[in-house]
Amino acid sequence: MSKGAASGETLSAFPQEKPVHMQNENGPGQTVARKEAPRAPSASYSITMRVRIDNKVGMIGEVVSAIGRAGGDVGAIDIVQATGVHVIRDITVDAASVEHGQEIVDHVGELPGVEVVNVSDRTFLLHLGGKIKSENKAPLKTRADLRWPTRLAWRASVWRSTMIPKRPIR
Repeated sequence: MSKGAASGETLSAFPQEKPVHMQNENGPGQTVARKEAPRAPSASYSITMRVRIDNKVGMIGEVVSAIGRAGGDVGAIDIVQATGVHVIRDITVDAASVEHGQEIVDHVGELPGVEVVNVSDRTFLLHLGGKIKSENKAPLKTRADLRWPTRLAWRASVWRSTMIPKRPIR
């Protein structure tokens, strides 16, 4: 933190800091004001931006720098399409929150020669359609196959139970 030259106010590198009142070890009536630590980017708030960038030297560097200035963490950069005029890239970025992800997108969108085409929330996309998958052990070729394994297993267990010698109860 640094002091403002003329006004004497304290300036912070993290403008979103808010004071939090916490009880300290001196007792219930004693509180100490502390600063909330800024949240670090996390894969929990990962976004993928599809951007159309002018095909000029240094443009991808400008985009990555804008992401860094906004506090984002670049994970991957993939080329989707390249022409003589534009390059379309998918850029995966970790953010600290949903709002932070939007700030990153806004910073990138303000750059000249860059258009944000689409933004996807990777965590949300992972959950589309569910994450659990069940598969058959035996292939199903006809409608009759849907009933056959169940009937066979039931009949086999009934048949085997008749083969067990009966023991007298004592």
